[in-house]
Amino acid sequence: MEHYKVAAVVLVSLVMGSSMAAFHTCVHDKVAVDTIPTVQISASRNTTELRNIRITPQISPGLDPRLMGLVTSPSGALARAMQTITGALLVRSIESNFTIPYPCSQWTSGPNRGKCMPSKGSVVAQCGPLTIPAQFVGGWETCALSNSTVCNRTLAQGTGAGNTDFLLFVGSSNDSTCNSAPLVFSYAAPCAKDAWFRPAAGYINFCANKLLQRPPGLLYDLILHELIQGLGFSAHCFQEIRTIINHNHACARIYAAWKHPAGLQV
Repeated sequence: MEHYKVAAVVLVSLVMGSSMAAFHTCVHDKVAVDTIPTVQISASRNTTELRNIRITPQISPGLDPRLMGLVTSPSGALARAMQTITGALLVRSIESNFTIPYPCSQWTSGPNRGKCMPSKGSVVAQCGPLTIPAQFVGGWETCALSNSTVCNRTLAQGTGAGNTDFLLFVGSSNDSTCNSAPLVFSYAAPCAKDAWFRPAAGYINFCANKLLQRPPGLLYDLILHELIQGLGFSAHCFQEIRTIINHNHACARIYAAWKHPAGLQV
């Protein structure tokens, strides 16, 4: 009964938000999903068959070298956490390569509708605090006016992510979120969703300076917890979903995206 296994993995990991509280403060457990910005990708989906989710990690070049072995090793904590989720979660798989849209202000009318307005400075495509490599960013055109006939191709279309259902960006930035509380050792969230509102990309950011002071044996539980949050689950939504009637609420939409008659599948 695969759906029981799925539910158990998710619930146990989220409950760890309290059981892990002695050594970790989870900044996104109580953050509403609708306050975390996401962009929508364009991708086709298998509609006839459920398959084990495919997760593709993308390690940031800026990942603290001290974390490399723990995070990138085939037998390391990240690989084991991904294996747990892959073995537990069935999805309707994404069949096409997909890119993440460039974060620009778009023209809303005229022949250039959907194309980018000129930016006032350099804009970098990001997933949370992590920069998205150009290969995963959708190409875009910048047009000075909504009806301008001259537009500049600012970036060619990236090759995108292929053979995957969830693109996971992994890095380490000792930023203000890391410093927001003494026991924040990492945090994660989704940053892109498909047309069905299912998260298709997310990130895990490690607060390396503090994390490396903790016992290495705790890293697997921590990464499993953060990976599930990257997939869009949070203690906030588990509480909210019990009383939500409005299906346009972000928590309701994200749980509808993972819902399947046989259990927690999509």
